[in-house]
Amino acid sequence: MATSQNSRLSERVQASILLLQEELQGAGALESAPAQLALDGLTLATATDVGSKRTNQDCALLFAPRHPSRLRWIAAVADGVSSSLNSEAASSLACHAAMVAIKRSYRLSSHDPKSTWSRIFDFRGTTRQEFFPEDNSLAPLSPVAIASRAIRGVGRCVLLRPDHFRPESVTESTWKRVLRDGRYLQTTLMVAWQVDDQLRIEGVGDGGFSVAISAGHDPLVYQPSSDRPVECLGPHRCPVDRAYRMNFDRWESLSVHTDGVTPGLATNPNLVSQSLRLSAALRSDRSRINPAHATLTWLLHNKPDLIDDNITLLLAERTSQCSTHRYHRAKHLASRIRHGR
Repeated sequence: MATSQNSRLSERVQASILLLQEELQGAGALESAPAQLALDGLTLATATDVGSKRTNQDCALLFAPRHPSRLRWIAAVADGVSSSLNSEAASSLACHAAMVAIKRSYRLSSHDPKSTWSRIFDFRGTTRQEFFPEDNSLAPLSPVAIASRAIRGVGRCVLLRPDHFRPESVTESTWKRVLRDGRYLQTTLMVAWQVDDQLRIEGVGDGGFSVAISAGHDPLVYQPSSDRPVECLGPHRCPVDRAYRMNFDRWESLSVHTDGVTPGLATNPNLVSQSLRLSAALRSDRSRINPAHATLTWLLHNKPDLIDDNITLLLAERTSQCSTHRYHRAKHLASRIRHGR
């Protein structure tokens, strides 16, 4: 099924995304993959590639507040379901909505926390109270839940005017089946953010992550099973809260990846740690090479048979943790990648 349509549906979603982008950009730096952010004591990098597909339905965003606050940064990675219509728009909407929810929960803006959402969900049958509690507090709300409600909000619009939102390239019979099965605007989502020194991770779907607690110890690896149907966000699904939520008071580095990267990492378990060492070297010698992009490039060149989907990777490392030994090893790795070895 075609997943990219220049239609009223995609225009409706893009209008919502633009409102969310405007709010995030007004409060800090917002970058989409490929991107890097160098913060005080921290480096973030993300990259995405079309992989073996014709189009890229993944989305990866980085955000850092402009002014000091308890919230240090936010990163979001979403993987649009390839068999779903307009899934690339869904992944972008999910990432932006989750980021705005986190940003507002830490009061980074003086705006009314309901203002943008009122404009996004301004249609019959939906009230602001469905998305925000009356006490105006967002801290207890899950960013995944907010992203789910954002996509469901668009779904309500579509069901109210199905003929209006039918893409011209989709026949009436196919469109009816799409609406019946909810096979549009479907995506997975993973969100990571740092509050004070604590790392928080939340997500739904088949993406994975690894967290290194300290140097010299094996990282904690989370990879959902691929033996069962993938849970994802969608327009007609029951409201999704989250599949998992983890907090880490101590952490050194983080990697988050979509399922397209999983086979490559499974056969090269040290690849992420090498990428993080590369990040240390590149940061020290002021190189502009993105370590996440370098990792994906290595996978595409050396393990093409394992790539059957879009691939997206996020890397984060607390820079104060780097030792001299790791620095010199990273310099060597950086030199090899620059020369294509």
